[in-house]
Amino acid sequence: MVKKHIALVSFFFCAILLLVSCMLKRQQGDPDLSDDSEKTEVLTDSLGHMFRSISENALPALETETGTDSPGTIVDTKYLKRAPRDLVGKTVEITLDGFSDGAVYYRYMQTDKTLVVIWEELNLSPVMLVMKTGYSGMGEFLSQKTVWKGTVTDIAICDGTEVIVIGGGFSLRVGDEEHKTADSSSRICYGWLESEKMTVIDGETPISQFENTCKRFGAAQNAGR
Repeated sequence: MVKKHIALVSFFFCAILLLVSCMLKRQQGDPDLSDDSEKTEVLTDSLGHMFRSISENALPALETETGTDSPGTIVDTKYLKRAPRDLVGKTVEITLDGFSDGAVYYRYMQTDKTLVVIWEELNLSPVMLVMKTGYSGMGEFLSQKTVWKGTVTDIAICDGTEVIVIGGGFSLRVGDEEHKTADSSSRICYGWLESEKMTVIDGETPISQFENTCKRFGAAQNAGR
């Protein structure tokens, strides 16, 4: 009888220890015990498909223009369509493919690990997407040849004229014989995608046309300072 009592007490003692251990592991974030809902879901999509979808599902502008601007005028943000917000806060993996026509420009800043991407395709409204990455530094970002990963913090619909202006700013920088290619020592880099490959230049001297667009949509971070 005594042995049976001891065995019963031992069983309950072990059960309590096991329960306490499981509770501690769950509080400490043991990956084996985490609920599926607690795991970060990563959305993977091609750059072309993702940005095309954003543009095609844009919402109406806050205000409607009453007058007609002269050709080449950059439209005020309140008259531009609004980007859907469903991707904001999501972790995404953007594969650098799925686009052919149009242009893709970007800026990466090592100081805050922020990547700003501006995309344009014929007959669609341009899109600007801002994402916070987890890259350790410029060297790791530059090694990303096929995919960009991060958390989307903002999305906006841009104006076609300003993307043309941005393209002109990039052309001027590349045409400057003193420009240099970005490397692991660069704090900031600007680039564009050509044939689904990254081309990058050092951004110590800002490309003002790109920065002006960032400021218009609240994505400026004192580049080049």
